[in-house]
Amino acid sequence: MVRRNQAFAFAALRDIPHGVAFIDTTSCILWANRTFAALSARNDGELVGLPFRDALPAAEPALEALVQRVLEDGTLQSDLPFALPPQTRDAPVQHWRATVAPVHADTGELLGATCQCTSDTHRVALSEQLVQSRKLEAAGHLANLVAHDFNNLLTVIIGYCELLLVDASDVSRRTMRLNEIHSAAEAAAHLSRQLLTLSRRNDGVASPVDLNLIVRTMSVMLRRILPANISHDIVLAEDLGLTHADPGEMQQVLMHLISNAVDAMPAGGVLTIETSNITQAVRSPSRPLLSPGDYVSLTVSDTGVGMGHATADGSVEPFGAEESAGSRPGLALSTVRTIVAQLGGDVSVSGAPGRGSTVSICLPRDRTAISSATSAPGRNRTPSPVA
Repeated sequence: MVRRNQAFAFAALRDIPHGVAFIDTTSCILWANRTFAALSARNDGELVGLPFRDALPAAEPALEALVQRVLEDGTLQSDLPFALPPQTRDAPVQHWRATVAPVHADTGELLGATCQCTSDTHRVALSEQLVQSRKLEAAGHLANLVAHDFNNLLTVIIGYCELLLVDASDVSRRTMRLNEIHSAAEAAAHLSRQLLTLSRRNDGVASPVDLNLIVRTMSVMLRRILPANISHDIVLAEDLGLTHADPGEMQQVLMHLISNAVDAMPAGGVLTIETSNITQAVRSPSRPLLSPGDYVSLTVSDTGVGMGHATADGSVEPFGAEESAGSRPGLALSTVRTIVAQLGGDVSVSGAPGRGSTVSICLPRDRTAISSATSAPGRNRTPSPVA
């Protein structure tokens, strides 16, 4: 009976759809099941004795670092996403999540580790669909907010045109009316360009992006979209580095964060948007997905109702947060996390009930690009009545 149970357990472990590998203290593979071997395009027997770094050479170096960390300190390391390139021309990119757990003897001696890989491709595909739907939703929300402004601008244009048609004899008055028409048309064109930028699909066209410029462009619209009882404070870092991203997606990220902050302040408060340069010398437990290097940060804070630790931890998952009435922080922050993760960055969420919330994103700094002088740093506070 014991031998039969052992055979059953071995067969089940060998054939399950999750990749499993046993690793010794020298980081060499002792055994791997068929799913794990398929990730490296090898047979399971070919992996025995192979250094772990050679088993999945196409995976992110962070996975090897995760294994090394477990073998050094003997603590569980979990939930690291990584991607593998397609093995054939027409195959899609494979997305996986890894958990590395230590293996101890009864005496407490560290024998090695297990690496367990679970397919994440379906969830990533759903998240990408969510990104697109939320992008269109954000554009629709913004269009609804500025529709009143468009009507006002069109009223100015139509009104002065009618006056010109009725009476165009006075040259100075005619010039004044034409200038008003020109100013209103420019303002309408500016709003139209911003709506088109927010509503367009992501074509994968990335370029050097200045987050200061993104914030300053959005700040022009804050007076229109913020309730009267919410003021905003903008703090832009000097000499902010550039990051490589889609400018439209960065505007979408900022719009989501602003919307969440506004929803959290039904009684009014202060919205703060900050940018900064960050250098991470070592891998931080608070940001395990960020390798050491230079990053640019965008932080949005509010003085609203705040959130508990459970909500803060779950708010970046699509369905991990409890949604309050009239708001969807889980979906919005999941969209932000998906966009940021695709760019090699990270999202952190913090807050406490009654003390407001802070969402900070970090994106890799693009050292190959030269920062433009189009966005001046500084502090821009726009007060308005706070209830």
